[in-house]
Amino acid sequence: KLPEKKQMAVSRAAIVLVGICALLFASFSKQGITLIGALGWGTMVSATLPVLVIGVSWKKANAKGMMAASISAVILNIAGMIAASNSNIKWPQGLAWYFYVIVVAVVLGVVVSYFTYDEKKDRLERNVDIAISM
Repeated sequence: KLPEKKQMAVSRAAIVLVGICALLFASFSKQGITLIGALGWGTMVSATLPVLVIGVSWKKANAKGMMAASISAVILNIAGMIAASNSNIKWPQGLAWYFYVIVVAVVLGVVVSYFTYDEKKDRLERNVDIAISM
């Protein structure tokens, strides 16, 4: 509930801080760039796929389901990266661990949306509904 100017200032400061931390981490770690890239790619795809694809194309998707999918994707990506670097796990079908994170995030988003959907609260605005149906 901050004013827009303050939100922008905080956002810019957070971006600079994250950038500096990433540069320091990459500079002092042998595998820093690889880890940041893997975590960034895996997190981006698994956290945005449910929100963008399911959230836009399925009318019963809601904020609770998409938030559950995004949070689980972030947690599972960190756990997956740690597990992959500390073990020699062979994943089924030879797929990388982050593909399974994507599947879990999508399924969790659909299931939570399905069970928490409220016709009155989660109904789309008329203009949004028309845009999606086009």
